[in-house]
Amino acid sequence: MKLKPNSLKKPRFEYELFLPIKTLLKRQGFHVQGEVQSLDILAIKDNETIAVELKLAVNLKLIYQAVDRLKIADYVYVALPHQVIQAQQQYHQYFLGLLRKLEIGLISVQGDQAFVVLEAKSFLPEQSQKRNLKRRASLIKEFLGRGDSEQTGGVQGKRMTAYRLRVMKLHQAMQPQTLYTAKQLKQLTGVEDAYAILHHNYYGWFKKVKRGHYALVDVSK
Repeated sequence: MKLKPNSLKKPRFEYELFLPIKTLLKRQGFHVQGEVQSLDILAIKDNETIAVELKLAVNLKLIYQAVDRLKIADYVYVALPHQVIQAQQQYHQYFLGLLRKLEIGLISVQGDQAFVVLEAKSFLPEQSQKRNLKRRASLIKEFLGRGDSEQTGGVQGKRMTAYRLRVMKLHQAMQPQTLYTAKQLKQLTGVEDAYAILHHNYYGWFKKVKRGHYALVDVSK
């Protein structure tokens, strides 16, 4: 009976990854040896060399060792059990992005089969930036929209978006028990989308008293 990949037993030792990778590389015409000085696997074809680092978990040691192998081999791959790669799904794209920038490839091992997930090849930052033009533009728009905000970095504090800053600006300009029109608040604060903020009232800080007139919500009630 053929087992599904996810039902295959996770390797307990690094040497269990060796034979599937050796088979993969030999099919591509490489001569393969294990434990060559500091290298887990060294493959050679003509004058081309490939180093493969075997690991059972994703950690900094894996990255450090793989980067060090770049000094002595033409191409470097890290090899991990399929189950370990699957367990990293939340951060999979970040992990691949890091390896891609370091010009390190990734091999997945499932039972007695090995598959190349990411080729080891030169990284071109210009191409990466072109693929992320929308994210870059959004980042700059957010930055410019914050003005002179003293928002701190890190994840401990509440994230202060440019939109929230504009809402706070309107809130701070309004006096309790006083009615304002969107036009008045726009003139007072310089917030161009004052009407949209008051109308949608995302944070629930404002209330519509009558047509076109808004006031602060009385939080004391």
